[in-house]
Amino acid sequence: MADQRQPDYDFFAPGRAPGQSPPQPPYGAPPHPPQGTQHPQQPYGVPPSPFAAPGGLPPAPHFVPRRSRAVTALIVAAVVVGSLVVAAIVAAVAVPVLLNRRMRAEWQATTVALPESFDGGRLTSAPPDLQPQASGGTPRTSVGIYRTDAGATVFAAAGKTVDPLTPEDQAEGRREFLAGLAAEGATLQQTDAGDLGGWFGCGRVGDSPTTACVATDHASLVAVLVTGADDPVSLARRLREATVHR
Repeated sequence: MADQRQPDYDFFAPGRAPGQSPPQPPYGAPPHPPQGTQHPQQPYGVPPSPFAAPGGLPPAPHFVPRRSRAVTALIVAAVVVGSLVVAAIVAAVAVPVLLNRRMRAEWQATTVALPESFDGGRLTSAPPDLQPQASGGTPRTSVGIYRTDAGATVFAAAGKTVDPLTPEDQAEGRREFLAGLAAEGATLQQTDAGDLGGWFGCGRVGDSPTTACVATDHASLVAVLVTGADDPVSLARRLREATVHR
């Protein structure tokens, strides 16, 4: 009796007719490895890599060397120093610009005019020989005399500057006043300028009962001579505050 077995021994595969091809895996599924193939063992502690070659070991992990603490500290210090230098440069450029804009805005909002009355005294015109000349950046100067209810005589000269004055310009503007007062034996000492700020100084004129006060800021210049007052400095400060408005 002839042997009817197929060469591929398909009679061992149940449910398959003699001569029928073995079943194929679905499309896209990896083929089964041949019988007897040993699967490579994954090293302990290394996760499987999806990019590992079939039948081979996954690539070795890549370790990035870490910077030392000293190098990291130097980098942080360099960044901080660089930031401070940039901030200092910006401040050196921006701060003067902002201050100049603020000073000009206050100058534009400032008005200077002697009040019509002060401490009960009416404003009267000063004699021509007491009219100041236009100088020191204050061409629009008003001059007047008050006789207060308390019996004090107050001479005042005030004007608005043609441009905002820096502290150096203010010193130049009051130099003529101080030179004229020094010739009369008066030395002014800087004192409290009040709410208006700026420079405010007063001093006795020689041996006379007259006290002279001069005040400057970036928008105005005020000179006051007070005779017969108990507190001439306070009186001159109040007259300045009644003359300069912002």
